[in-house]
Amino acid sequence: MSSTVVRKAMRHDVSIRAALRIAPTHGDVVRLSSGAAGQGGWVEVDCVDASMGGMGFISTVFLPRMTQVTARLFGADPTQVVLECPCVIRRVIMTDRRPAYHLGCSFGDLSPELQRLIESLLNNLGSEE
Repeated sequence: MSSTVVRKAMRHDVSIRAALRIAPTHGDVVRLSSGAAGQGGWVEVDCVDASMGGMGFISTVFLPRMTQVTARLFGADPTQVVLECPCVIRRVIMTDRRPAYHLGCSFGDLSPELQRLIESLLNNLGSEE
């Protein structure tokens, strides 16, 4: 029996400004301090990888595994939201002493429209490589 993990989707290394917010379904379970989240409960993060299966973020705020979140990716204009979608945090790894955490997320329930948008964004990333 092999212990090799095989990914179903190609992952793209990226550097995109993003934000996460605890989903309403987990708002009573996971509470952030007033200093941890900005306006509207959004935590500023950086998206560092993306695939059709999910995204990876670097965050200075710890969020536990299995937390349901809403993710936003921003365009060149920091007020332009290019993607907003549901995600579930699957992995949390402390990356350094700041502290910072790598949050590995899978996508939640995506509408066909969101799936097409994500596929289009990833295709654009693939053409830039």
